[in-house]
Amino acid sequence: DSKDVINDDTLIGVYLPFEKGKKVAYLVVANYVRNTWGKYGLVRSMFNSSTGLFYFQFISMDGLDAMLENGPWFIRNKLVILKKWHPDEHLLKEDVSTVPVWVKLHGVPVTAFSRSSYARVMIELRADVELKYNIVMAMPKITREGHYTCKVHVEYEWKPSRCSSCNIFRHIHEECLKNTGAVEKKTVKNPS
Repeated sequence: DSKDVINDDTLIGVYLPFEKGKKVAYLVVANYVRNTWGKYGLVRSMFNSSTGLFYFQFISMDGLDAMLENGPWFIRNKLVILKKWHPDEHLLKEDVSTVPVWVKLHGVPVTAFSRSSYARVMIELRADVELKYNIVMAMPKITREGHYTCKVHVEYEWKPSRCSSCNIFRHIHEECLKNTGAVEKKTVKNPS
């Protein structure tokens, strides 16, 4: 029974994206975390099929914290959102409002780094903020004080489904229960 093993040294995890028919099998997840998180003291992994949540138990809080610090974690190129278990809090698939994603910044001045004309960085997306595809960056001047601005193009390596009504990453606005629950009023003519 999962209630017997869930305690302070347990993480709760849920997969993103929530694409229909694109689930990663529990055995794949269990094998990955056993091989990758074993060095952090992973003891057990479990999956609750009714909630879609994973549970990961560690030997110690130190190991759990070290594993979290080395995240975010992707299994089969799909993000796993992780949260420390607490008896007063619950992680539901519907609750995810921020996610880390990799982006490429195109057009970054070569003086900002020593590689090609783009940089790959991890950012945190918020569900209540629209994605930006162009941003203005302030760059320090090399030869004198001050800065200049440059326009940089943002390319998202992955974009989670996002609902602008609920401000969560789970579904899109068009599939939102808040929208589909509204009943259209139809006018009925009285036969006379």
